[in-house]
Amino acid sequence: MKKILKVLAGIICSLIIFSIPAAYLFGSTVHADLKGTKKEKVNQFVAQFAKEKKFNGSVLVLHKGKVLVDESYGYADREQKVPFKNDELFPIGSITKSMTTIAILKLEEEGNLSVDDKVSKYVPEFKYGNKITIHQLLNHSSGLGDYLTMKDYSRPYSDEEILKLINKEPLQSEPGEKYAYVNSDYYLLGKIIEKVSGEEYEAYVQHHVFDKAGMSNTFFMDDQKLDVKGYEEDKLVKNIHPSLLFALGNVISTKDDLATYIEAVESYQLLSKSQTDKMHEPSIETGLAGSYGYGWYVANNHISFKEKLYSHGGSLPGIRSGLMRYEDQDLTVVIFSNMGEAWNYFALGNEIASIVFDKRLWFFQKLQ
Repeated sequence: MKKILKVLAGIICSLIIFSIPAAYLFGSTVHADLKGTKKEKVNQFVAQFAKEKKFNGSVLVLHKGKVLVDESYGYADREQKVPFKNDELFPIGSITKSMTTIAILKLEEEGNLSVDDKVSKYVPEFKYGNKITIHQLLNHSSGLGDYLTMKDYSRPYSDEEILKLINKEPLQSEPGEKYAYVNSDYYLLGKIIEKVSGEEYEAYVQHHVFDKAGMSNTFFMDDQKLDVKGYEEDKLVKNIHPSLLFALGNVISTKDDLATYIEAVESYQLLSKSQTDKMHEPSIETGLAGSYGYGWYVANNHISFKEKLYSHGGSLPGIRSGLMRYEDQDLTVVIFSNMGEAWNYFALGNEIASIVFDKRLWFFQKLQ
């Protein structure tokens, strides 16, 4: 937060020096134009947003056990004119990382590993395994580079090829030194799950997350045919091959199943209270977003209306998803879109939260 304040102070000084009206950048919104109940206000806002932004996607908002919004807009497949559906099976991308985290913490809960263990204990062929711990993989402080930089991401890759890609990159920083979001961390966590459990990653997560939570419409991408297509700058883009996504982004789900997932997490169906709390504890500062825990961004500051928030987004070519949970306020927001980089789930989610909480929304609450 201190870094944020320093940046803001610098911008304000610049505005004064160059005589630019501060209100131009430092705007805020109270949504005074919306009328009616919270449900009516949120529906008015989302409908207006969808119309103005030509939004293609789907939105679910749950507050204190009641559905405020469950609507879909535009096309899942523009060429075939296939509309988005409320029960759309959707690639959730990096929201998968929270499920991988649960698998790791379940194995720790059972005494099969410790997050303080070195990665080399489980993946001896990993070049930097003697320097990096499971904890540093979970909170993205490993210092690794990101293997998802290849130009051809539509072909299948073997485990050997992916590990070679991870090993060839030099460390970007010393392990534990700082936060840097990289997918390589969660690929390695998937391999650890397989080594320790003796099961394929997909089978372990199916048994210990999907089945236990009652997520009957959640699958792995490998063999599933999807209606939804991804677009960047209004152009259809190629899908990424599932072999590259593994434990970091290979899950497809529905809005309702993600809401069911949150219920299972908070009712301790998947992990004990102590392990669930560990997952949601701030582990390392990320900057404006607050902190990263294990598999979740966590905040309880100005960015989250001074409310406890854990959240994560997913990003694949042309595809964006977002899951936001304001736990103390019992507010869940799930957003899917195939508009690519043209939109920001966090901004839309916080717009919705500001209406539900009846709090002013500031510009910095849209920046993640």
